[in-house]
Amino acid sequence: MPALKKVRHEIFAQLVAEGKTLKDAYLGAGYKSTIRPEASGHAISKIPAVAARITEIREMKERIIIESQQLAATKMAQKIGEQLLYSREWVIEQLIDNVQIAKSVKPVTDAEGNPIGEFRVDLSNANRALELLGKELGMFIERKMTVKSPLDELPLQEQQQLLEIIKTMNGSERAATAILLENAKPIDAERVDE
Repeated sequence: MPALKKVRHEIFAQLVAEGKTLKDAYLGAGYKSTIRPEASGHAISKIPAVAARITEIREMKERIIIESQQLAATKMAQKIGEQLLYSREWVIEQLIDNVQIAKSVKPVTDAEGNPIGEFRVDLSNANRALELLGKELGMFIERKMTVKSPLDELPLQEQQQLLEIIKTMNGSERAATAILLENAKPIDAERVDE
């Protein structure tokens, strides 16, 4: 239905469809204030063409809301689909493909899967893809091994005393150091004297 011929009726219908009260729509459409503008607004809303136009505008707005919600839902679904497409598994599959292509195991193809020409071995890119795969799988964790002796927890003065005791037993500083390094258990000075 096209806009109403009477401009004030069209404005009134649009204002009512937007949710304005009959009184506010009546005054908003440019009608002069009467003793009872709500009654005048009610009277205009009962005119068949105006009532049909109000219904039509409301339905049109509802359709627009529904369509915009559907569009938003479609965009959201596409975004979720893209996120799923670029998941961890997808990245791993792509890295495996890169290794195969770089090592000339798999031909380079276009979007339809047709080979697109010659290719050569590219071990640098293959190694990089393998490195990324290995990191993802936890294969290249930097490991450090620190050897701690219980003697490390002894105060420096006690370590020096222990070294002197061992020197007197074996007669050489080298032998004493070797004994200290071999022992993983703390040695009590009292036990050594026994």
